[in-house]
Amino acid sequence: MTLTDSLPANRPGDRVRFYLYDRYHFEGGKTVTDKTRQIVDRYEFLEHSLALPEILSDAAKYSSMMKEYNSLGPVVDVIRRVTDAEGQMADAEHMMHSESDPDLRQMAEEEYYALRGKLVGLEEELRKMLIPKDPNDDKNII
Repeated sequence: MTLTDSLPANRPGDRVRFYLYDRYHFEGGKTVTDKTRQIVDRYEFLEHSLALPEILSDAAKYSSMMKEYNSLGPVVDVIRRVTDAEGQMADAEHMMHSESDPDLRQMAEEEYYALRGKLVGLEEELRKMLIPKDPNDDKNII
């Protein structure tokens, strides 16, 4: 049982299990799961804040928040796809063990292993997205 198995499954990023990457840690001892939860929380905060009148009236603040919101969007999308795949895997696993019809059990097993392969690919994509960006990437070289 990993740390993420005990988390509630109520938001994307909460139960991202990361079969291969739970052992990796970020700055401050954060796990991948902690990092994904933090990213989803920040994205949802920005989504809510961008509609507030005090943010809309401050062009510089709105611009910087919108830039951050847009940069987090693709990462949150992958986190949500990972969460969905994990949920589908859990359903398929349940069917594998509870179905009495051998054909349905075999179909559930095939779906489970197909989703597992998809999940490994999504985790790899997400791992690459979580690599910290160089602060000089947005600056001109001249």
